[in-house]
Amino acid sequence: MKVGIYFLIFITAFIFSCGVKGNPYPPYSTKPKPIEDIKVKQQGDKFVVYFNYQKLYTDDNPIKEPIYFEIYKNKNKFNTEIKEYGGYYYFFDKDKEACYYIIVKTKRNKSNPSKEVCIKIDENIPEKPEISKIYNTEESVIIQIKGNEKEFNIYKVSDEEDYSPVYIAKTDKNIFEDKDVVLNTKYCYYITSNKDNIESEKSQIKCIIFKDEIPPNPPKNARLIIKDGVGFIIWDESDSKDVIGYKIYKNGKVMNQIPLKTYYFEDKDYKEGDIYTITAIDKANNESEGITIK
Repeated sequence: MKVGIYFLIFITAFIFSCGVKGNPYPPYSTKPKPIEDIKVKQQGDKFVVYFNYQKLYTDDNPIKEPIYFEIYKNKNKFNTEIKEYGGYYYFFDKDKEACYYIIVKTKRNKSNPSKEVCIKIDENIPEKPEISKIYNTEESVIIQIKGNEKEFNIYKVSDEEDYSPVYIAKTDKNIFEDKDVVLNTKYCYYITSNKDNIESEKSQIKCIIFKDEIPPNPPKNARLIIKDGVGFIIWDESDSKDVIGYKIYKNGKVMNQIPLKTYYFEDKDYKEGDIYTITAIDKANNESEGITIK
């Protein structure tokens, strides 16, 4: 009998001890991830240090508390203003030679240091270029460059006061076409000359509102076919790339307010002597000259 009681006590204790569980998860990290892509370059007579940073702890959870960056120059703390543009943080410095690394800090913890990047000033600075002209085409902004160097970096910003540490393109020509534009949006650009990975001082900033004011080319080879008293109008598409459809005019009056996306039109009210005109409409609602058939 006593053996049975002891066995029951043992089983009960075992079951309850198994039901008491500790925390199966490790504690959340409070340590920010380090900066991984710190870069430095020379632009004119100054250094530009820049980096991208995703606000994450080392366990990949998002940082929801304020952060700040502690900069070290030649192993010593360096106080300067860090700015942000286009997802990049950056700061400027002037010196003959320097090495930099950065630590991310919160109130509770700090990251490991970033890798250290070093740079030495090069006195052979390329000549500063100019934007000689900026204008719109049907689907792009064109920048004409005046400069004597063989390579240029193109920078794109939102207004005349902006600065971006990262260029959008390189070109070895004195003209650049930016197709990454949206109608009725303001774009600003500056450029630098590039020689042996040393950049010139940046040019003046020039801005433009992208507007397509150029009408498309008209459709081609329009034909009128009469069958059983119905007029069938057929044409070949315009060779302009930004055309969204076509308008049909009958005796000077528009037949469709919404541009047709087809290359034919059927007029069941055709009468002998009717005159038709077909025009092309582009994305900016520019209308081409018409092609007329009788």
